[in-house]
Amino acid sequence: MRNSRLLNNEFRSMNNKLHLSSVSDKITVSSLAKVTSFFLIILIFVSSCASFGVSEIPDNISDNVQQLVERGEKHWGKRVRFKDARLAHVMLKQAVSLAPHDQNAVALFARICHFLGYYVEEDPAMKDALFQEGADATWTWITSSKNYMTVFDSTQGDSIVKSFAGLSALPENSVPVMYWYCANKGRFLANKKVIERLQYRETLEVLMHKIIASNSDYFFGGPNRFFGAFYARLPGVDLSFATDYFNKSIATEPNYFETYLLRARYLHTKSGDRESFEKDLQFVIDADPALLPDAMPENLLSQERAEELLTHTNMLFE
Repeated sequence: MRNSRLLNNEFRSMNNKLHLSSVSDKITVSSLAKVTSFFLIILIFVSSCASFGVSEIPDNISDNVQQLVERGEKHWGKRVRFKDARLAHVMLKQAVSLAPHDQNAVALFARICHFLGYYVEEDPAMKDALFQEGADATWTWITSSKNYMTVFDSTQGDSIVKSFAGLSALPENSVPVMYWYCANKGRFLANKKVIERLQYRETLEVLMHKIIASNSDYFFGGPNRFFGAFYARLPGVDLSFATDYFNKSIATEPNYFETYLLRARYLHTKSGDRESFEKDLQFVIDADPALLPDAMPENLLSQERAEELLTHTNMLFE
């Protein structure tokens, strides 16, 4: 397992250089005035950007956003090194702060948040913070999109009815944003009380069913994988539903290892099926992660998790 704490320290060291706290206490009055003026300009700029729509972002700002996204994508492509995944997060977070309605930037940012929260961070509070960042960014995009707002405003009923109507009106091309909202929100809720998970159940189901209707293959069978884990963990739900969804996800993409890992961890342990638990984990450990190049980092990390989870077999099936 990689030494993520060491990478965290390296990242903090680099990041601290970007903060005002690194400026010498002996800074001259003239330099201080320049710094103050600079930040006043930034503050005015950010305030003025708050009212911009998607098509109203000035050209120079769009260029900056594009540069940030491009730099973030380069680091993201090397995410098997956690330092690069963190740098991608820095770049995309800044891009989304400048252009919260840029669909591609928001979707990538939320995916990065999910990756860091699920695979990299060890501290529960840090995990939750990343999942919440991803969920907040995508939810902001969803609820401020033209399709959502138009239907929300024209629908009769309370806010819940209006919100579900707005979600149902989201277009097919918004699948990535919808998916990464659900993925981050689902992870955030995973270890919360059942009542809190049930509070968001309908919203997550509405969005994921929309994705299945539009593109059930998205992210290597992601919607079916999501429902497999979701229903395996909800109390009072027949496990056959989770089984069917996991099977559909694997049929879509048999070389995405996380599906087997989730099925072992949540479905097989709940049903008490030790043989299937060990079989799924051993499959992940023995398989070739390079068979799915676009997800090779995720597959490599899933293999590490499978090895670790296998060591807990006796405890999980006592």
